[in-house]
Amino acid sequence: MDSMFSQGWWRELWCLPTLGDKILVAVSLITGLLAFGVPWSDEGRAYQVRVAGQLHGPYPIAEFVTREFEGPLGLTLLVAEHGSISVVSSPCPQRVCVRSGSIKRVGELLACLPNLVVVEVVGSSPKRGFDAVVR
Repeated sequence: MDSMFSQGWWRELWCLPTLGDKILVAVSLITGLLAFGVPWSDEGRAYQVRVAGQLHGPYPIAEFVTREFEGPLGLTLLVAEHGSISVVSSPCPQRVCVRSGSIKRVGELLACLPNLVVVEVVGSSPKRGFDAVVR
């Protein structure tokens, strides 16, 4: 009498799923591994700021510096330190940009939409395309 814990129990278990189940598991694993590749992207060497569509920068991200940018609502204050950039003060009503934390990887964005200020980390990684376009 074969018990489930004999040598071939895993072979029996592997035969239970159908071919479609195995393909689904393989595709899910590959997709998951590719999705986790995004946080492993290069850290940026600089950042650029767009204020109402006008580009400022690039500025080096490694040096400690505080910069102010004038938007339609007032001044947005950015701080670059320890290889990352963050918004520390902004005149927008909900201050989502301030609570967003800091960014340091190529392609990451901080945006103060009411004040029309967008900060993007740039570097040596190839530019990725859009995730989606909405009309």
